[in-house]
Amino acid sequence: MSQNNFCNTTPAGYAEKTSLIRSQLKKAIGLAPSFLDAQGLLALVDIERNPRLDEATDLLKHITAMAPRRREFKLLSAQLHLRKEEFSKSREVLNMLTGDPLSNSLVRIQAQTMLDSVAAKEKIASERMQQGEEMLKDAADRAVIQPCDMPEPGPQRKTMRFAGHQACGRLLRIECEESGVVFFIDAGGRTLKLRSDAVNRVRFVTYTSQTRGRIECGNLANAQLVLVTYRPAQEVPSIVDGELTAVEFVPEDWLR
Repeated sequence: MSQNNFCNTTPAGYAEKTSLIRSQLKKAIGLAPSFLDAQGLLALVDIERNPRLDEATDLLKHITAMAPRRREFKLLSAQLHLRKEEFSKSREVLNMLTGDPLSNSLVRIQAQTMLDSVAAKEKIASERMQQGEEMLKDAADRAVIQPCDMPEPGPQRKTMRFAGHQACGRLLRIECEESGVVFFIDAGGRTLKLRSDAVNRVRFVTYTSQTRGRIECGNLANAQLVLVTYRPAQEVPSIVDGELTAVEFVPEDWLR
């Protein structure tokens, strides 16, 4: 196969060729179990092309125990550690190989080349981990205790579905005017008046089958438990308490 053909191989074709190589190597190992070079080549395929790192680990433990003086197998072990991001273990093996008189010149050159790359790979892994930790921290910062939420052991702490201030209460009525609509919510003994330019500007979500039909103006026959999200009045100069963003209809047992 030419290098050009290999580069143009599709992911499916690459996987198919890898599977064929593994199959042929396993067949060779089955015919000659003591042929360690075939096992070493299979380990290399499992490290670089597949990867099957657990299988490669077991295979390398076996062949390095069978041939402890074969430094090329030690080099494969260092390569495996590097692939598993076990940088200190990889560096330890590579340092041993570069100074080992039993290592031939090719093994020493390959070990030094790999050793030179460890620091760069370690830096990339560290940056990736740091980015992951920052993303988790950011998600935790955005997670809040909801005013009303699923009872324990439900997700009491989670990222808010909608951005803004929240309150849990009962939707009493909706007043419709030419300039917009006002929702009246009884929230812990205080009536919140939350405005929107139009009903269709408000996001509605329901977590209960008891809420059905259209949202209409007027008094509600049954004051339903809701979680409302809004922009407070100091951000929206008005005689109302804020600008309504979302209304989430929730079951009664979510009230705490």
